[in-house]
Amino acid sequence: MEDQDTNGIVAAHPSATQVSAHSVATDLAFARQEIRDLRAERDKLKRHLQLSLGAELDQVTRDQFVSRIEALEREMAALRAEAGELRYRSLAHGTG
Repeated sequence: MEDQDTNGIVAAHPSATQVSAHSVATDLAFARQEIRDLRAERDKLKRHLQLSLGAELDQVTRDQFVSRIEALEREMAALRAEAGELRYRSLAHGTG
């Protein structure tokens, strides 16, 4: 056996420590790949969440603007009506 190791001849049946080391190296490679996959999935989910939250914020802001514009339009219509009423009164009373 020692002669085989010295001359670079690999035994037909690797020792338990060689199998164990190879098994650990394989497990480590799989674990590293799984970590990369999990990080990629995390980043993808994080981007999706950011986009979703951003869209929600944009929608809330848009809805608030629309509501404010509608309120201002109603207020303007009321003021125009009031201005028209005041003009009518001033003409009716001969003050205009």
